[in-house]
Amino acid sequence: MWTGRPSAGVRTFSALPAPGVHPRLFFTPADLPAMRDALLDREGELPNGWQMDGVSLRGRDPAHLLGVTSYLFMRDAVATGYDYGPSPLLTGAAGAIYKRLSTGDTTVDLSNVKLFAGNVADQGQGRRGIYGKLSGAGYVSLLREDPGFKRSALATALATTCTIHARTYKPGKKRGFLHDVAIDLGIAYDMLAGAMTPAQRKACVTLMGTMIRGREEYGTEGFQKSPHKQNYNHVGWHAHIHVLAHVMEGETGDGGDEGDLWKTTLPIGVDIQRKFVANTITEGALPRESGGYFSMGWYWALPANIIFARRGFNVFTDPELGDHFYRGLLGFFNAQVPLTEPLRNWDGRHHDDLPSGQRPRYQCIMAWLYGADALAQHQLALSWPAQIPTSNDALMCAMFPPDNRGNDQTVAAVAGVKAIPLTYFDRDKGELTVRNSWAPDAAALNFESRVDTYRVGHVHASRNSWYLYAGGRPWVIDQTRADVENVGHSTVMIDGVGQSGGADTAGRDLWPSFPAVWNEMSDGGSLTVAAADAKYAYAYSQRCMAPHPCVNNTFTATQFGYEADPYQPGWMTDFPVGQRRISVFNPVARAYRTVAFAKGDKPFVLIVDDIQKDDAEHDYEWVANVPLADTLWRHEEEDVNVDTAYGGGGERDVVLRYTPDEVGGTPRLLLRVLRADGAVKAGGMRVVDRDVRIRDVKVAARKGFAKTEAIRTASFTVRSVAPHFVVLAWPFVQGQDLPVTSMEGGVVTVDGRRFQLTPHADGRTRFAEV
Repeated sequence: MWTGRPSAGVRTFSALPAPGVHPRLFFTPADLPAMRDALLDREGELPNGWQMDGVSLRGRDPAHLLGVTSYLFMRDAVATGYDYGPSPLLTGAAGAIYKRLSTGDTTVDLSNVKLFAGNVADQGQGRRGIYGKLSGAGYVSLLREDPGFKRSALATALATTCTIHARTYKPGKKRGFLHDVAIDLGIAYDMLAGAMTPAQRKACVTLMGTMIRGREEYGTEGFQKSPHKQNYNHVGWHAHIHVLAHVMEGETGDGGDEGDLWKTTLPIGVDIQRKFVANTITEGALPRESGGYFSMGWYWALPANIIFARRGFNVFTDPELGDHFYRGLLGFFNAQVPLTEPLRNWDGRHHDDLPSGQRPRYQCIMAWLYGADALAQHQLALSWPAQIPTSNDALMCAMFPPDNRGNDQTVAAVAGVKAIPLTYFDRDKGELTVRNSWAPDAAALNFESRVDTYRVGHVHASRNSWYLYAGGRPWVIDQTRADVENVGHSTVMIDGVGQSGGADTAGRDLWPSFPAVWNEMSDGGSLTVAAADAKYAYAYSQRCMAPHPCVNNTFTATQFGYEADPYQPGWMTDFPVGQRRISVFNPVARAYRTVAFAKGDKPFVLIVDDIQKDDAEHDYEWVANVPLADTLWRHEEEDVNVDTAYGGGGERDVVLRYTPDEVGGTPRLLLRVLRADGAVKAGGMRVVDRDVRIRDVKVAARKGFAKTEAIRTASFTVRSVAPHFVVLAWPFVQGQDLPVTSMEGGVVTVDGRRFQLTPHADGRTRFAEV
């Protein structure tokens, strides 16, 4: 496990000002001089040499990107001095309404005016709704030391809005998705309270007190009892109640208790955040959920922890959690492939295609927290040209302005400084990453067979799934969180059905899939071998739904994990029962997969599948997902197609190429079936376009999305009792010779390298180079 620590320490926070003094949430009056310097001293259009070019933004004009505008308006407003705030924010209809509100006109009809974004994740942007726009303008007004900026008008507009809003506002439920709590109101108040009269303050404090009085963070009881099995993005998003609770500290509204509400929320918040930090990041330093959901979890949890840091709980320096929190950066570094801009992840997409990748708020604040640390700065540097200018986190990134010192550091340099190995196995999560080098065109394999998937959401039917990058291209990919069907992941299907997770023909959500059991992990100088058993993911569903029979088979967490290792993470040993109601789903005798990454000048991958349902014949389909352009979650990407120069596929070979890569020297991938017992069906190895059902179909349909998603797979099907698949994935460039391969007597030969495959009584093949 990686045990890196921040090389530059962690930022020291300014002292919390006296009650009633603002700003006090994310920064204090003592921080303002340095923040002004950070914003005003930028060179050119973008800070500190950050570039926006056609490649980074994929040909789009930066002038037409709202994210760029929302970031740069702050510098422009500070330098130019708009009359009542940044002109892109308070113009048109909003500008007319603002003018009336800024005079204290309480007759304004706000019933058809957006006051704040309807989703927690869309707040904190400084531009959505009246409160959002006032928070952005209020921030600029703090940075400007100019009495002519009319802070009093902004403050009056906010107080008037609070007065009108309070007439009709009714708080929602006690816990759950607390989207009716206006975070932007709290931020705007922190920016503008210093310019308000006592009566104006009281109007906003009264409304904020009504919003959070009696509220609880999402999943309070469940998360405190079993934090390892909760949806972390939900917990993180609902940490936003602390913005309102702490901005009112020591102040009083009509309820009389507003200034003390933080005393109730703080202990709950600290307890949850302790568990949140410990469980969102595995002991192996990888994100428990995907990188996108990890970032969504920290969307408000990270600002909340900055609030807590001045109030007695500083997770960033905590002796038990501080280094663990920092190590969460490894997950993104470990998953970035290829090692070039713009940053991509294992699903093959740019990180600005949310919700898959990182959210820049996390990156900006981490770089701000850890200063010159190579890992924190490198992550921000890679993400900046690809994502931050086109995102909605510009305001938060400006509130935490990092010095991007790591912009010129290569991946190899960062890995060297931070002692990050080329092979990384997280046994707490059940995920392996191995590369042959840190070069931009390196071959990189990710093998995912999760051991921790009990109730954590957004984890689908991907036990024993694998992903491959080579030549700077994604080849075998994860088809994103939307695909609950097993065919959207690179595994083996049996008669068209795979692992539970929505793979049944009735189209029901049965995820998350059951955990796997790891059997082997060995890393040598020339070969890395890993093996895991996904039989529980096929056999059972974590729902009890007809027509599948309901069973009472109780599992314990300790049945999963790494069978040859006495190590067990604490949450496994403390968690006696792993399941709720379950159903028999797709029983199999075994579902072992062994992956071998052969290192060297010509790296390649061998996949061995020992899968068998029973003693009867079935159709076994070996599936590898490849990129397909213009699908729901894959915009402006390129297609992977069959390279007909090497034949049209079929039989046991197919060579893949990207659509524009027709010239010599461009990357290719050979998939070759070295063994598959049984009758070959459907034309052998081929590329197949198919539709899969999207998770949250009702939500997608309501938003005008399709109910299915198009995907592309490389597919090979045999009719067999036990297929014994052995498949080679060989990255190369056009013009190179294809490898000479053979399989005789259990010995596989690939371009002169020989590997012994030995069957054992348990049904799993052992793999060794000879």
